[in-house]
Amino acid sequence: MAVLTVAGMKVGRLTKDVTDGSCTLTDEEASSSIIEFTGTPSGAVTVTLPSIPDGFVWACVRNNSGQTVTFKAPGGTGITIADGKAKPAYCGASDVCASYVA
Repeated sequence: MAVLTVAGMKVGRLTKDVTDGSCTLTDEEASSSIIEFTGTPSGAVTVTLPSIPDGFVWACVRNNSGQTVTFKAPGGTGITIADGKAKPAYCGASDVCASYVA
């Protein structure tokens, strides 16, 4: 079965268990349009992206891990997602930014 892609983004969902703590996503994991963090980490978690092109968009990044998750590009500060919350996000020139509709 073929995987549908739109501008390099895999139209699909990744559920990433962050019980073991901070991690770096693979290119394949980061290309999902929806990413959900789960598990039972003992403290705040940082999830770092591999090299992602400027303008890459995630429809939804959801955190259901019980802890705060920081979602960022290498060398960036990223966005913080509280437990039970979700944010649309995109990769700016050098970091992950939240996309909001006012």
